Amino acid sequence: PARVKTATAIDVVTPMFETLVRSGEGSEILAGLAESWEVSGDGRSYTFVLREGARFHSGREVTAEDVRYSFERVVRDGERTGAWLFLPIEGAADLAAGESDRVRGIEALDERTVRITLERPLAFFLSTLCVAYASVVPRDEAERAGAQFGERPVGSGPFRFTGGTPGRRVELERVSGSRAHVERITYELGLSDDEIVRRFLSGEISYVKDPPRALVERVGADPEAGQVLRAVQLHTERLIFDCAYPPFDDPEVRRALSLAIDKARYVREVYGDGAVPAVGPIPPGLLGHETGYAGLGHDPDRARALLARAGFVAGLKTSVWYTSGFAAPVAVERIHADLAAVGIDAEMREVEPEEFARARERGVVPIAWRSWFADYADPDNFTYVLFHSSNERFFSSNYRNAEFDRLSERARGLMDREARDTLYRRLGRMLVEDAPSVFLMHRRVVVVHRPEVEGLRLHLLTPVVRPAEVWLSEEG
Repeated sequence: PARVKTATAIDVVTPMFETLVRSGEGSEILAGLAESWEVSGDGRSYTFVLREGARFHSGREVTAEDVRYSFERVVRDGERTGAWLFLPIEGAADLAAGESDRVRGIEALDERTVRITLERPLAFFLSTLCVAYASVVPRDEAERAGAQFGERPVGSGPFRFTGGTPGRRVELERVSGSRAHVERITYELGLSDDEIVRRFLSGEISYVKDPPRALVERVGADPEAGQVLRAVQLHTERLIFDCAYPPFDDPEVRRALSLAIDKARYVREVYGDGAVPAVGPIPPGLLGHETGYAGLGHDPDRARALLARAGFVAGLKTSVWYTSGFAAPVAVERIHADLAAVGIDAEMREVEPEEFARARERGVVPIAWRSWFADYADPDNFTYVLFHSSNERFFSSNYRNAEFDRLSERARGLMDREARDTLYRRLGRMLVEDAPSVFLMHRRVVVVHRPEVEGLRLHLLTPVVRPAEVWLSEEG
């Protein structure tokens, strides 16, 4: 779980592992591996007591030392993992920089008690511990397997790994005595739309996340075939500028591209009711999201004027990079056409993930087309995490704004909900005006399930479907 980077990977990994605490409805925090916890009066120290009898799939009991090892393992791996998640812990930055061999703010007090001390109070710290990167792994198994641990993962979650085909199929079975109801789960990846529709209607597939439109329409028209569920996700799709790459070091040029794109039309023609247009970085459902705020809007004339003022009277040539399979042809055509309408000749470059990563490392990607799914239910995940200058090495947008840095740091420690909401609205507007990204849309997750599937509900955070909550009716 240290290197999960996609929503699909999180879907597959989460049933096999546990975190100290887990997310419930909305921003609710539930017990996970920790059966209880206490927070110090100054908000910096968290003491967790592990659930008695918690065991890894190998049979060994989970210890506080496993927690310490798991968190430090992620920090040591740096930008290849979710190291940024643990940097608020006292001493984590020193380990990440290679200046220490331990995180002094993580202490195993005894076999079942671990204390975590932060550099400063963090209003949403418990939410960050619900993230897949914070999964606890058995030290002995992880060290023995090394880089191959991901091929035969061992966790303490309600399901254990039994086999599969890389990139195509993952098979899990229920751990005896766990809170799960179904005996087996099989995740299948890379199926064609026609195959998904056929196998769902025949009963071979129990549920589908982000199903083909044909299946949604079929099930929507025939309640006996199943049920369609929809919910807005904590997600933002965006065009990310390399703010050190001319001419995108100029905020006016960045604003011009944002003004050029008709987000409402983009959503309507590409996603239908599967998304809502974005105005800023923060999606609906979080503090700081402003329902009535119009942002930059769609204004091709103003876009042309800004480009002319920046010296691009005759137009601008650039490239938009995205990974294979990320964008449907209609989405690519829509973005390209809107940019072309204001004189921007954008080469739309679809490349393999490895080439994309290498190109960004070399600094040759002027615009990256990406999606961001929240790791935890807080606007910090869409502001400080993505745009604070200290996170450049993780998100490589080269955006630097001293005032934004100062205010986003302050927002992290605010405990008053109303004050946080006000400050995050201000931060959202700063990002819209400075335009380090073009904010395109927030996804609605769509799930269809068979009529015999019960207990399935959608969550704000990935994984939106939690298999341990699901059961099959007697008819299934």
